[in-house]
Amino acid sequence: MTKKEMIERWNSEPEWIDKRKEIQNALVSPTGQQKYVKSDLRGLKIAWEDMRSPWIKGKIFEEIDFSYVDFSHCRIERCIFRNCIFRYTILANITEDRCEFSDCVFYKGKMNGWIGLWGSLYKNVTFDQIKLSSIIMFYPDFENCQFNNCNLRKTEFKGAILNHVEIIGIVSDVKFKGRYIMNDIPLPEYFDARRMYQLNPMVVDFSKAEITYCMFTDECDLTKVILPKDGKHYLMKNKTLVKEYVNMFCEHLKDEEKIYLDWILDIFLHLYPGNIMDILNYQDWYDTMLDNGAKEDDAKIILDRLIKELKDKDYIV
Repeated sequence: MTKKEMIERWNSEPEWIDKRKEIQNALVSPTGQQKYVKSDLRGLKIAWEDMRSPWIKGKIFEEIDFSYVDFSHCRIERCIFRNCIFRYTILANITEDRCEFSDCVFYKGKMNGWIGLWGSLYKNVTFDQIKLSSIIMFYPDFENCQFNNCNLRKTEFKGAILNHVEIIGIVSDVKFKGRYIMNDIPLPEYFDARRMYQLNPMVVDFSKAEITYCMFTDECDLTKVILPKDGKHYLMKNKTLVKEYVNMFCEHLKDEEKIYLDWILDIFLHLYPGNIMDILNYQDWYDTMLDNGAKEDDAKIILDRLIKELKDKDYIV
C-alpha cells in the first residue's frame, strides 16, 4: 500500500470514515479500548476537526506500525509502546509525558515539542534519520538507544539520563544539561523532586559523530563519553583551567595574533553555569581563527602549538 493510499483510505468510503472516528474517539476516551496489538493505524491522523489537541492517556500499543500516522499537537501521557515502528510518522508539537518506549524504531519522520516530561523511558530504541530538532526534554531516560544521523539542532537534553547511547553523524547546536532544576513552575505531586538533583555520567558513544557548537552545562559528567575517532576532538577535563591557560597563551602572541583567538575565548570557552567539562573540536577552533582574519598556515601553527601545550599540561585528552 502506498503512502497516498494509507492516508486517503480513512476519508474515502463511509466504512473507513466510521472506522476512523471510532479509533479517534477510543484513543482519547478513558473508557475506550485500552490495548492495541498489531492494529492497522497506518496513515491515520489522530486529531480531527473539532479536537485540536487530542489527549491520549494510559494506552498500551504493541507491535503497531505507525507509518505515516500524524500525532501533531497530541498530548501522550503514561502510554506504553512496545515493538512499534514509527516510519515517516509526524509527532509535531507534541507533549510526551511519562511514557515508555521499548524496542521501537523511529525512521525518518519528525518529532518535536516537549519530550520525556517528568521522566519517560526510551529503552532499546533506534532513532534513524529522524528530524528531532527543537525538542525540549525534561528528565527522560535513554537506555541502549541509538541516534543515527538525526537532526538534533536546537534540542535540549535537560536532566536526561543517557546510559549506553550511541550518537552517529553530525551533532550540532545541541544542549546537554547534567542537572536541571526547575524553580519557575509548580512541580506536580507525582514527580520525585530528587530527580532534579540526580547526576549520572553520560555513557555516550560519539565515536562515529562530529560534535560542533554544542553545550555541556549544569555539571555534565563526560568521564565515560567515547570521543569521535577523527583525531579532532579533545575532552576538556576542567574548562576553567583551559580558559585560564589560553588567556596566558595569548599574552605571548603578537597583537594581531591575539585577535585570532578572541572568538574561541568568547564562544567556545565561555563558562556557562556548571560548565565544568566540555568537548573541544579542533576544526571549530581553526575555522573561527580563519573567520577572525588568520591565514591558514598561521592558524594551524598557532593552534597546533596551543593544543600541544594543553595536552602536555593534561588539561585536554
